[in-house]
Amino acid sequence: MKRKWIGMSSEVFRTIDNLGRVVLPSDMRRSLGISEDDEIELSLEKNRIVIRKRIPSCIFCGRKTHLSEFDGKYICQGCFLLLEKVFGKSADVRQGGQE
Repeated sequence: MKRKWIGMSSEVFRTIDNLGRVVLPSDMRRSLGISEDDEIELSLEKNRIVIRKRIPSCIFCGRKTHLSEFDGKYICQGCFLLLEKVFGKSADVRQGGQE
């Protein structure tokens, strides 16, 4: 019998190992579309640790489509074009804003 986790408040108990790792049940991972090597987000919300599948989004507007990655950050095509318009195609962009 397969369990469905979406929209259910089922509890599963796991032990944290000496390196702080915990194993997520495979049927939970399948229900959420989490596969090996996928990135997940961990956050603290009040007194809970929340785990979500990481869905890349634009660092400026939050859009999740038409993304390009640069140095681990994502920017959508629309924001890229806007930045290009503001700074020009050959703008002298310095890393970290330092001169």
